[in-house]
Amino acid sequence: MPRSRSGAVTTDGHSVVRVPGAYWHALEKKCELDAMIAARDYLTLDDADIPEWERENAERKAALIRERDGQPVRVQTYMLPDGLPPPFDRWPQGGGKGSFVVMPDDTITFKPREVRT
Repeated sequence: MPRSRSGAVTTDGHSVVRVPGAYWHALEKKCELDAMIAARDYLTLDDADIPEWERENAERKAALIRERDGQPVRVQTYMLPDGLPPPFDRWPQGGGKGSFVVMPDDTITFKPREVRT
């Protein structure tokens, strides 16, 4: 397989890299975001309700992690670990436009956004 200058392997027009710990990192970030989206509106809470909100949100995140553990995770670049080579690094510093699929074996595949003409 051809390698890019960044060390990523290129196959079928996609860039692939394996980074130890990437799956757990991406799974945790994705589940944290999805738990926040499903949470009650934080800005409408009284100060006394905030600890309960935080507990509920942590439980929702943990449930999502248990449910999704072992499945591929589709994420955006900001959900990947820091220090990755292009196109896996954070945009606009040189990262590509598209999404990333992180597999349980810590393999990250960059899926470029399709250009419509």
